[in-house]
Amino acid sequence: MKKTMILLIFAFSMLFINNEAKAQIDDSKLAKMDLSEYLGSRLYKLFQTFGTPDDIACSNDERGEPILDFGKFAFQIGAKTVNIIYFWENYPGKVMGFKVGDSRADLEKKYGKPNVEKDGKDGSLIWIYNFKEIDRYFVVFFDDDAKIKKMQLELMI
Repeated sequence: MKKTMILLIFAFSMLFINNEAKAQIDDSKLAKMDLSEYLGSRLYKLFQTFGTPDDIACSNDERGEPILDFGKFAFQIGAKTVNIIYFWENYPGKVMGFKVGDSRADLEKKYGKPNVEKDGKDGSLIWIYNFKEIDRYFVVFFDDDAKIKKMQLELMI
């Protein structure tokens, strides 16, 4: 954890020293990108593509890993690689063929029942699919209307 935070601080310092600008990616371009390709990638790939994040936080779990938040999506970093990609409520693209606002029924029609179903801290329903063949979990959060509220992809580690 300390090494990762030191690395992030160093990387951001270098970006600011070199006067690197935040990458400008509009919604139409972002909607066409496949962010899942960044799962398991190294930090430098993120900085090359997205520039500096809007915010940096730490995960709420026991690992306390850094989360680089780019506004509509975020990357959680562990051992200098992307372990989790968060797709927030305002993310314009698709994840595993689905976008925010799609129905739970459509998700179930495509992937079947989830491997895990649970309630989130805020009371929302969470479905977790275990895709062993591609080494990732697909986590979907639903609103009260059974619509996708946000999503995340997690590397199986």
